[in-house]
Amino acid sequence: MNPTENKQEEQSNKLVQLLLDKYFELRSPYQESGMVREDKTTLQIQDELLAMQRIDVYDIATYMLNHKYVPTTEADGTLAWEIYRLLVMDD
Repeated sequence: MNPTENKQEEQSNKLVQLLLDKYFELRSPYQESGMVREDKTTLQIQDELLAMQRIDVYDIATYMLNHKYVPTTEADGTLAWEIYRLLVMDD
Protein backbone atom coordinates (compact mmCIF):
# COMPACT_ATOMS: atom_id res chain seq x y z
CA MET A 1 0.00 0.00 0.00
CA ASN A 2 1.45 3.38 -0.94
CA PRO A 3 1.52 6.40 1.43
CA THR A 4 -1.54 8.01 -0.20
CA GLU A 5 -3.60 4.83 0.27
CA ASN A 6 -2.38 4.55 3.87
CA LYS A 7 -3.47 8.13 4.59
CA GLN A 8 -6.88 7.59 2.96
CA GLU A 9 -7.45 4.40 4.96
CA GLU A 10 -6.42 6.16 8.18
CA GLN A 11 -8.81 9.05 7.48
CA SER A 12 -11.60 6.61 6.63
CA ASN A 13 -11.03 4.72 9.90
CA LYS A 14 -11.12 8.00 11.85
CA LEU A 15 -14.38 8.98 10.17
CA VAL A 16 -15.97 5.61 10.92
CA GLN A 17 -14.90 5.89 14.57
CA LEU A 18 -16.20 9.48 14.81
CA LEU A 19 -19.59 8.59 13.32
CA LEU A 20 -20.04 5.51 15.49
CA ASP A 21 -19.00 7.42 18.63
CA LYS A 22 -21.50 10.17 17.79
CA TYR A 23 -24.29 7.69 16.96
CA PHE A 24 -23.81 5.90 20.28
CA GLU A 25 -23.32 9.08 22.31
CA LEU A 26 -26.87 8.85 23.74
CA ARG A 27 -26.98 5.07 23.66
CA SER A 28 -25.67 2.46 26.07
CA PRO A 29 -25.48 -1.30 26.48
CA TYR A 30 -26.77 -0.79 30.03
CA GLN A 31 -30.16 0.43 31.16
CA GLU A 32 -30.01 3.61 33.20
CA SER A 33 -32.55 6.13 34.42
CA GLY A 34 -34.28 7.97 31.57
CA MET A 35 -33.39 5.36 28.96
CA VAL A 36 -35.64 3.27 26.74
CA ARG A 37 -34.80 -0.05 25.14
CA GLU A 38 -34.30 0.22 21.40
CA ASP A 39 -33.00 -3.06 19.96
CA LYS A 40 -31.57 -2.79 16.44
CA THR A 41 -29.85 -5.07 13.98
CA THR A 42 -26.49 -4.22 12.49
CA LEU A 43 -28.21 -3.53 9.16
CA GLN A 44 -30.66 -1.10 10.81
CA ILE A 45 -27.75 0.81 12.32
CA GLN A 46 -25.95 0.79 8.97
CA ASP A 47 -29.09 2.19 7.27
CA GLU A 48 -29.36 5.01 9.82
CA LEU A 49 -25.73 6.00 9.23
CA LEU A 50 -25.87 5.68 5.45
CA ALA A 51 -26.72 9.35 4.90
CA MET A 52 -23.35 10.25 6.46
CA GLN A 53 -21.08 7.41 5.31
CA ARG A 54 -21.40 3.79 4.26
CA ILE A 55 -19.99 1.79 7.16
CA ASP A 56 -19.32 -1.90 6.77
CA VAL A 57 -21.43 -4.18 8.98
CA TYR A 58 -18.23 -5.79 10.25
CA ASP A 59 -17.02 -2.41 11.54
CA ILE A 60 -20.36 -1.77 13.26
CA ALA A 61 -20.49 -5.24 14.84
CA THR A 62 -16.88 -4.96 16.02
CA TYR A 63 -17.60 -1.55 17.54
CA MET A 64 -20.66 -2.97 19.31
CA LEU A 65 -18.73 -5.87 20.82
CA ASN A 66 -15.83 -3.62 21.86
CA HIS A 67 -18.31 -1.36 23.67
CA LYS A 68 -20.01 -4.22 25.57
CA TYR A 69 -23.24 -4.40 23.53
CA VAL A 70 -24.72 -7.90 23.39
CA PRO A 71 -27.02 -9.64 20.93
CA THR A 72 -30.50 -10.49 22.12
CA THR A 73 -33.16 -12.76 20.65
CA GLU A 74 -36.28 -10.90 19.53
CA ALA A 75 -39.82 -12.28 19.91
CA ASP A 76 -39.75 -13.52 16.30
CA GLY A 77 -36.50 -15.42 16.88
CA THR A 78 -34.21 -13.01 15.03
CA LEU A 79 -31.17 -11.42 16.61
CA ALA A 80 -30.66 -7.73 17.35
CA TRP A 81 -28.34 -5.69 19.54
CA GLU A 82 -29.69 -4.79 22.97
CA ILE A 83 -29.45 -1.00 23.05
CA TYR A 84 -30.70 1.56 25.54
CA ARG A 85 -31.21 5.13 24.33
CA LEU A 86 -31.47 8.25 26.44
CA LEU A 87 -34.79 10.00 25.95
CA VAL A 88 -34.13 13.64 25.17
CA MET A 89 -37.08 15.93 25.82
CA ASP A 90 -37.66 18.86 23.47
CA ASP A 91 -38.10 22.24 25.13
